[in-house]
Amino acid sequence: MISAPQVVSRDLSPDAAASDAVLQSAIRKAALRFVPLLTIAYLFNYLDRTSLSVAALTIYDMCKAMDKSIAIREIVLVRKTGGKSGDYVRSEG
Repeated sequence: MISAPQVVSRDLSPDAAASDAVLQSAIRKAALRFVPLLTIAYLFNYLDRTSLSVAALTIYDMCKAMDKSIAIREIVLVRKTGGKSGDYVRSEG
């Protein structure tokens, strides 16, 4: 036997407590999805910045025979010790 569908009614009047609960729930849901994404993006940014610095210092290491005072943009050798050429301290300026 087929029964008639039940009718569900909802009160859609603005209720401050209910809207606050919905808002808090939406914020919590968004934070649970957004914060891990931001954390991963920050990690990749840090790794990328570190990789670029290492690459620039590697290029410096290959070119230091020509001139030790070269600078690759904002990354410069401030001080080094050891090696065949001895110690090096960058002069200010």
